[in-house]
Amino acid sequence: MIGDRRRPLGAAGEKAVAAYLEDRGYEILAVNWRCRIGEIDVIAAKDGTIAFVEVRSRSARTLGAFGAPLESVTPKKRSKVRRVAEAYLQQTSSAAARFRFDCAGVVLDGEGIVVSLDYIEDAF
Repeated sequence: MIGDRRRPLGAAGEKAVAAYLEDRGYEILAVNWRCRIGEIDVIAAKDGTIAFVEVRSRSARTLGAFGAPLESVTPKKRSKVRRVAEAYLQQTSSAAARFRFDCAGVVLDGEGIVVSLDYIEDAF
């Protein structure tokens, strides 16, 4: 199945983004937080702000066929991330916290090593 082949790539991208954020002083609150609506890849906090991060990963060899990772964050996906974030804030009683929506695009080589990582704060 295609989803089964993409899962390790996505997990490697999420792990790279979590490490990237930790290196910059963020506390990782959750990775792959799920509810009935959907999932948020990484949830991190720093200086009283919660960042809900959508991570898109690509293999370096498929970039030409599928485009850059960040190009795949559609309006429909942004809307879904917002709804899942709302559920997270309600379930964790974090409704008063400041929050934002970030995006990360990760390109990995055939061995799962990060070739590039682009991070956009307050992306949508």
